[in-house]
Amino acid sequence: MDWIEIAVIGPQRLISKKNEIRQFFVRFGIDSNALAFFDFKTKFKIAAYTQSQSLAQKLKNNFKGLRQKEFQLRIKVLKPKDWRDKWKENYHIQPLGRRLMLVPLWEKRKFKKGKRLPVYLEPRSVFGSGTHETTRQVIRLMENLKGQFETFFDAGMGTGILSAAAFRLGAKEITGLDREEPAVEIAQANLRVNGCLSTNFKKG
Repeated sequence: MDWIEIAVIGPQRLISKKNEIRQFFVRFGIDSNALAFFDFKTKFKIAAYTQSQSLAQKLKNNFKGLRQKEFQLRIKVLKPKDWRDKWKENYHIQPLGRRLMLVPLWEKRKFKKGKRLPVYLEPRSVFGSGTHETTRQVIRLMENLKGQFETFFDAGMGTGILSAAAFRLGAKEITGLDREEPAVEIAQANLRVNGCLSTNFKKG
């Protein structure tokens, strides 16, 4: 049986509504940790995957409950066996600012140490892949302050990518808040894999 992608797509300026979309899926029995998040330049996408035609139809019938005319619902049948990790084909080791290197956790062994400091990341089901230009601009600003700050506050931390970058740039005390519980867990895991064990991340 083929897998089905059920995706809600919206403009970046409405990204603050992502929790509302998450709850839309949760209401129909989809685990929030199983959702996939995609962050593009002008749009974002939140997707669920299922083999149930009836569930897909139920979500389609109730989509109007989101009450946002600019949200789009797309239902697509996926045939490739590797549907769940398909996005990883275009997510590889890449420069992050001038001093850092973004290293997807599954490519950690491929990273060769050099002048750039690695920021290991496993986005999983949370926003903050490091590919969005706003993230990159903030990191470039942070690089100009390397060694000049010891504390860092990350509001709406998502994957914790900015906190991980701050740690690489010299921050010793890192605090983060996010409204979504999965983000807290994933950010903590990402900081640990980067060698930072002293963080204060919480839902808020």
